[in-house]
Amino acid sequence: MKVFVLAPRENWVCDRIAQEFVSACEDVCVQNPAQADVIWLLAGWCWNHIHPEILKNKKVIVTVHHIVPDKFTDEKKNEFIIRDKFVDAYHVPNKYTQQFIERLTDKPIYVLPYWIDDKKWNILEKEECKKRIGLPENVTVIGSFQRDSEGESGLPKLEKDQTSYAI
Repeated sequence: MKVFVLAPRENWVCDRIAQEFVSACEDVCVQNPAQADVIWLLAGWCWNHIHPEILKNKKVIVTVHHIVPDKFTDEKKNEFIIRDKFVDAYHVPNKYTQQFIERLTDKPIYVLPYWIDDKKWNILEKEECKKRIGLPENVTVIGSFQRDSEGESGLPKLEKDQTSYAI
C-alpha cells in the first residue's frame, strides 16, 4: 500500500506532521498522488489541489483539525459536502470536532489525538516541572500553546486561547 500525504505548504504544523510522517514511513509514502493507493488530506482545506479523477479512484482520508461553529458558513458547509463525495473516512483529534462533523457525513470518523516526536521533546516529571516554575504540588496545570492566525491578517485566532490554568 502506498500513501500520499497532502500538506498545505503554509509553514504550519500540518507541514511538520506531514514531513515527520513521510520521514518515519518512507517505505510506504509516495510524492505523486497518482501513484498512491491512499490519499491522506492532512490539509483538508487543500483538497481541490488534487484532480477529482485521482480522488475518485483512491481511498481518501481527511484530517479535520477543528471547526469553529461560529465561522462555519454556508460556503464552508457546501465545500464540506462537495469534498465529502470523495472521502472514505475522517480523522479528527478530538470528540468536539467529531460531534460537529458527524452531523454532516455518514462516513467513519476516527478520533486520534496528535502525536509527539519524543526525539524532539524532553519529557519531564510533572513534579519537577512544577518545582521549576514555582507551582504548588497539589495543582493540576492545563495548557494549550500554539501559533495560528487569521490568514494574512496575522491576528491570532481567538478560538485558540493561549492561556494555562492551574486548578
